[in-house]
Amino acid sequence: MGSIVLNVSPELESLIAKSAEAEGALNSEDWLVDFVTDALQARADAQLEALLLESVESGDATPMTKDDWQDLHRQLEEHIAGQADRKYAA
Repeated sequence: MGSIVLNVSPELESLIAKSAEAEGALNSEDWLVDFVTDALQARADAQLEALLLESVESGDATPMTKDDWQDLHRQLEEHIAGQADRKYAA
C-alpha cells in the first residue's frame, strides 16, 4: 500500500484521534483511511443517483436504431483511441 504524508494542525490531529478512539479504530491512520473511503463512496453514490435520476427524467425509452448503434461504436472507438494516445504519450 502506498503512503501519503499529511501535515495537519494540532487541533485537527486531536479531533482525528478523538474520532478514531470514539469509533473504535485501531489508530488515527486507519480511521482516516475509512473516512476517506466512505467519503469517496458517498461521492460515487451521489453521482450514480444523479445519473439514474437523469435517465428517469429523460423520458420513455425508445428502441435502438442502426444509427444509435453506429454512434455508440464510433464513441467507443474514439474512447479507445484516446486511451491509447494517453498510454503512449507518457
